[in-house]
Amino acid sequence: MEPNIEEKNLYFSGLPSCSRLVARSNFDVTFKPGGGGIFWPVKKFLSPTSPNHKIVSLWDGPLRKDIINALDGIDWTSIDIVRLGLHENPDRPELPEPEQPHVLLVSVANTTWGQGFPAVMSCRRIMEQYGLDDIHCEMKEMVLGDPSCEMEGPVAERSASTPNETSPLAPRLTSQSEVFPGPEFQSIVHHRTMASERLGASIALLDSPTWEGTKGLYLRRKDTGATLALTCRHMLFKKGSELSNELYQHNPDTTPRLVMQPGSGTLNDMLKFAEGICHALERNRANLEARADYTEERRHIQITDCQKRLNSYTQWRDYVRTIATPESRIIGHVLFSPKASPGKSLSGESRLRDWALIELHNNKHQTALPDLRNTVTLTSEHSCKIHRVANSELSFERLFLAACEGFLQLEGIMPEAQIKMPTTMDSQNKEPRLVVAMYGKTRELQVGFSNCVPSILREVINGKAEYSEVWGIIGEKDNPSAGSKHFCIAGDSGSCIWDMEGRVAGIVVGGPDVGYAHPIEWLLEDIRTQSSIDVELI
Repeated sequence: MEPNIEEKNLYFSGLPSCSRLVARSNFDVTFKPGGGGIFWPVKKFLSPTSPNHKIVSLWDGPLRKDIINALDGIDWTSIDIVRLGLHENPDRPELPEPEQPHVLLVSVANTTWGQGFPAVMSCRRIMEQYGLDDIHCEMKEMVLGDPSCEMEGPVAERSASTPNETSPLAPRLTSQSEVFPGPEFQSIVHHRTMASERLGASIALLDSPTWEGTKGLYLRRKDTGATLALTCRHMLFKKGSELSNELYQHNPDTTPRLVMQPGSGTLNDMLKFAEGICHALERNRANLEARADYTEERRHIQITDCQKRLNSYTQWRDYVRTIATPESRIIGHVLFSPKASPGKSLSGESRLRDWALIELHNNKHQTALPDLRNTVTLTSEHSCKIHRVANSELSFERLFLAACEGFLQLEGIMPEAQIKMPTTMDSQNKEPRLVVAMYGKTRELQVGFSNCVPSILREVINGKAEYSEVWGIIGEKDNPSAGSKHFCIAGDSGSCIWDMEGRVAGIVVGGPDVGYAHPIEWLLEDIRTQSSIDVELI
């Protein structure tokens, strides 16, 4: 019954995390790598739970608690209810399309088959007791991904005194409205976003400049009119640090926790990239000047074009150099962040808080703070990607117009209830689905499918296991012979998630194979309750 080495290593082939199989309740089904065997196994991919499946309504009841109790004694990190299927064999188109069975997927750390097998069989019996005979339990070994990341980068010396308000002479975040000439533009869009007013940019605490996450969303205080940015707590206060699990509230009489954009590792990447493009264009110009086989007119036209591009990228490189010191990149200070304590989700289940508010400083944005808007970078490449996945859910005309402007403005809030009750019909699977997207510091723009059954995370805090209900999002499926994609990875923590109507839907909080998020509707209410700060989208 215990899987052999080949099965352990290849069973979950195609999943982004490359997890190893620990145990499965359907042990009597023989594992066959398929395809090219051990070297080229057929890839598996994840799909959301069918909204019409019986488990959607049962999961919010005693079933969930029974499953958690069955895993007592197991060092598990997450529970996902998903569909896990094989890709069709591209070399055998005559074969029927593989099934996508629903699976109770348990992720664990350092668990043996001897420990895991009794647990998965117990979960299987519970499923049968609830009439869910079609759902087996599978356990995989992995470490839960933390989408904040430590990046390599120069840590510049800080000045003796750190300003609370940004100097009027400091470089400002760009509105990113100008379009750079030449084919290099698409490559530099993301780097320019990192130093812009757009959502999805890299941010970090001044005290830990290489521990980076993503700027998620702009909010406005109703009482003072101050502009705030929302992100995840754990990307500001690193696990194991002094304030990793303590309530933080800004006190004007003490040293503020300053936030900068971008983090030092990202800045290092930006500078290398900008200098590389400038160097390449300088060489290209020199080569053009030496081309004896070109006519004078042709050489003049191409040199002029090259020089125009070089001028633009030299200006960009020089701007990046002006923000080399951490102080020049300060955009605000942490205003409030609750400790990782349990709140209540719509279903009444526990949901661990993981958010932080940043109050933005004046004189740091090209746009006046009252006029800032929640915009995400959107290029023609991005719009084609969204249209391919979402198809009819977001009109191509709207995508095209947004891509022409270079951004999509987010407006309104997607109700949390819509996660379980999607309204758009998937023409391929003939069932409702919800397509969402995010723009993160690391993954840039990604598209995914909302899972209508909440995932459960387990985290040990101060020696006690805490459970948290989260919204699961599955990355888009790759080409027919490849596996699933990550929806988010290290560095994307805090990213804003939006639906195909351009409404704000939530904030990324973690995730390896399945991306995890907190719905914005719950976040806004929890902010009001915990901080007594009444906020609204701008």
